[in-house]
Amino acid sequence: MRRLGVILAGGLGTRLADGPPDGTSLNGVSPNDVPSNHVSVPKPWAMLGGKTLLQHSYDLLAPQVDDVVFSVSESFQEASVLGCKAVPDIKTNPVSKQGAERRPARQSGGPLVAIASALKYAHALEGEKGRTEIVTVPADMPFLPPTFVAHLASPPHAPEQPRFAFCAGRDYPTCAIWPVSLAPQLMEWVEGQEMRAIYKALRRCDALKVTFDKNRPNDFLNINSPQDFQKAQTLIETGFGEG
Repeated sequence: MRRLGVILAGGLGTRLADGPPDGTSLNGVSPNDVPSNHVSVPKPWAMLGGKTLLQHSYDLLAPQVDDVVFSVSESFQEASVLGCKAVPDIKTNPVSKQGAERRPARQSGGPLVAIASALKYAHALEGEKGRTEIVTVPADMPFLPPTFVAHLASPPHAPEQPRFAFCAGRDYPTCAIWPVSLAPQLMEWVEGQEMRAIYKALRRCDALKVTFDKNRPNDFLNINSPQDFQKAQTLIETGFGEG
């Protein structure tokens, strides 16, 4: 099975601090410009244990897949991130949601748009570069286990059935494997505004929920607030995050 790792890095991280210093997800901000104790930057560039969250995500995922790309917002200007190809979100019409302006998770259409865009990219690859599945992870989960992909892929499943993680009573729909053959269907859904909610897409695709060790909930620690960030720093300091 040939798998493309996709790190979802288009989030602004508005709950992590006051907000990014500019109007884009990653543009204009270098990790060299970010103080180690400062998190009021685009969340992917936040420093944790001497590395950006982007670097943590890459270091964890890269050994488990054949190649890695970064999913970025439509407005992202660079061709690559950490030496890997940057795959921008496809251009879509915004979907209005009550209260959405109070807590914008992404500058663009949300995780399903990012996943559909990555599937479209993978679907277009040919020959040796072709991939049969993509593995998506958020850029703000620095402690995913080294067996994450193997475990997620292990249960019996139908050829076009996505799989997503479940741990300690919580679903993690962005920690998932998506067959590349689903690209045309997801593109139709997001471009036609038929569907933008990731849970609805997973249900429509009859996705399989894969259970991870309930005694290791910190493997899926999602850094969304200053409190989460402090917890992650404590875990790093106590050796939890050592590879």
